[in-house]
Amino acid sequence: GMRVQYHDIVAPGWVDFVAEPTSLETLLAESDVVTLHVPLTDATRGMIDAAALRRFRPGAYLINTSRGAVVDDVALAEALSTGRLRGAALDVVDPEPLPPDHPLLRAGHTLLTPHLGAKTQSSQVRMNAVVDDVIRVLKGQPPSYSAGE
Repeated sequence: GMRVQYHDIVAPGWVDFVAEPTSLETLLAESDVVTLHVPLTDATRGMIDAAALRRFRPGAYLINTSRGAVVDDVALAEALSTGRLRGAALDVVDPEPLPPDHPLLRAGHTLLTPHLGAKTQSSQVRMNAVVDDVIRVLKGQPPSYSAGE
């Protein structure tokens, strides 16, 4: 029942849920929750800066699980402290870790995790399978998985 909008520089093709493409400006202005899933490039570094944060819908939430430098953390701290944003959940920050006097640590309404978003049980099982295969190959045994699986 949720309306989902997305902005991407590359059309993602078919997705298995209803989602509407939109401009970044519209996305920020209309979304209750904005979640970032971008690589760190020249185009995305500082993408969510003070100007972008002013475009956010008042009371919105920001989630960043991509790269810390995509968000200006000082500007985010200001947006949180003034109530412009209702909250933020960050698995990544820049620099990592934040220094003890960083304003984001005092901003409130912020959930910070230590860059462990990929540390789910299923991802750990898959990573361990890779390690197990490396050990098999080092012992002269064939890998359980071939390239491309």
